[in-house]
Amino acid sequence: MRSIQNEEDFALVLSQKHAVLYFYVAWSTYAVQGRRMLEELESLATQDSKISFWFADVGDLEAPAAFLEGWLRQQEQPSLKMINVIASGSGSVAWLQSGVIMDFIQSAMQHNLEELRNRTVIAFHEGAT
Repeated sequence: MRSIQNEEDFALVLSQKHAVLYFYVAWSTYAVQGRRMLEELESLATQDSKISFWFADVGDLEAPAAFLEGWLRQQEQPSLKMINVIASGSGSVAWLQSGVIMDFIQSAMQHNLEELRNRTVIAFHEGAT
């Protein structure tokens, strides 16, 4: 997984046809364990997969990816509230297609690896992983 360090990295994430974005905070056991699961998910992807895997450290306002908050607020809908969940350190995951959130889960730890793999396939409508 590549780390989002600046706004240019984030622009690259949004430009990808298929991207999996993991929201990470170092102080959360859930986030640390969830990151391992996402790394395993990434390793299941084939060599010629068109899916990019990213993680954003959103642990505090000084974190490299703290600027994501504005974008997340724009993405929220009545049925999709993300900011509070992400800020709580749950280890949330978003599947993006050309910068649009196709799927979102509150915590990777609420799912097993096969479920995450299936969600990836469904979100992107292909068997790339």
